[in-house]
Amino acid sequence: MESPTCLAQLCKQCNVVSALERPGVASHSTLLFLTLWQSLVQGSVIHRLLNRLPRDRQIPVLIMSSFEDVDTEETVTSLHMTLYHPGHQRSGIFQSIKFCNRETLPTSEVVKFGRNSSTCRYTFQDKQVSRVQFSLQLFKKFDSSVVSFEIKNMSKKTNLLVDDKELGYLNKMDLPDKCLIRFGDYQFLVEKEDGESLEFFEIQFFLSIRPLLQENKWLPQKPTPECGSCSPCSTQNNSPTEAGENEW
Repeated sequence: MESPTCLAQLCKQCNVVSALERPGVASHSTLLFLTLWQSLVQGSVIHRLLNRLPRDRQIPVLIMSSFEDVDTEETVTSLHMTLYHPGHQRSGIFQSIKFCNRETLPTSEVVKFGRNSSTCRYTFQDKQVSRVQFSLQLFKKFDSSVVSFEIKNMSKKTNLLVDDKELGYLNKMDLPDKCLIRFGDYQFLVEKEDGESLEFFEIQFFLSIRPLLQENKWLPQKPTPECGSCSPCSTQNNSPTEAGENEW
């Protein structure tokens, strides 16, 4: 920390004192200089320097008494989803998913997964997938300070498994902080990290080349990127064949 003598000398060299001693408002650069130095020495030295001036020549300066007054950024709830499908390399099922990218979404959004790109935020290039397969929505429990997720099965033709719970069409349940979601050949390992924000949350995808389910028991596995990256090496552009309007 600079001593008052050194600070006074520096102020003199930068014409700060002379600017303060002149009637009227000091320049923007002078105000900025004083504000920064005041922050570094916690306001004590500069405050004494300003108080030595005549009252009619003092100028207002932004005072930061301590770093505790600075607002800290809220943490956000994060949802990590590790995806697996045995045919992802040859069919490009996950070609629309941006792996490893953190995406920030508003907590008011209902996040839908399925085949229909006009309805779903995250789509799978697979005609076996329903137009809307399932959805995730945030909510806040009465006795909790953090947000939770609920998962709803939106498919009429395929049941959804969340660990050992089977959801039929429009069935929903609270999403565990760590669970395995399954339908058809798809396996999603979901892990939630709590945050403070009630306005936004993050979602991030990883790709696993190994099955997440082993002998009816699942074990959390560290995502294994292909070819040293988080995205698939080969994604062919095979658009699914649209089913009839009444088929889900």
